[in-house]
Amino acid sequence: MNTKATILAVGATAFVCGAVFCLAITSLAGHQASGPQRHWTSTQLADAGYATPEAGLKTLLWGISNADADTFLSSLSPDAADAVQKAWQGKLDSVLHTFKRGLGKTKGYQILGEQSSNDEITIDLLSTIYDGRTYDRKYTFKKVGGEWKCAHVAPLPEIDD
Repeated sequence: MNTKATILAVGATAFVCGAVFCLAITSLAGHQASGPQRHWTSTQLADAGYATPEAGLKTLLWGISNADADTFLSSLSPDAADAVQKAWQGKLDSVLHTFKRGLGKTKGYQILGEQSSNDEITIDLLSTIYDGRTYDRKYTFKKVGGEWKCAHVAPLPEIDD
């Protein structure tokens, strides 16, 4: 085999090995991301605490589904809670009841994936409405004092004034 053919063969082998490695890592990550609690119905929402980002998400949604301002605010990072209280000053209960009506139309939730960096994790959550429509939102959680709190939601839900 000549030098050029050898270089091409080594390059192709390296490419294939790299692709196999990437597929293996992706499969492992996908396997870890799947589990019995990665999909739940709206009746399975609960005050699950804040030990994990997923528990924090369930608690946040449970607080909204019950229009529970204390649980809702406790589910947010301090900066997010301050911003919400300023933005919805005097309207928090009304806004939560609007959100509660919206969540009442939701049949189920599915975590599509997670992205993490340092002390933040973004959960990509698909919500399915009873009429078949779906909404995809990304919830970013930060670890605050050992608990996972929601720092950001995108896109933000629309609120009718």
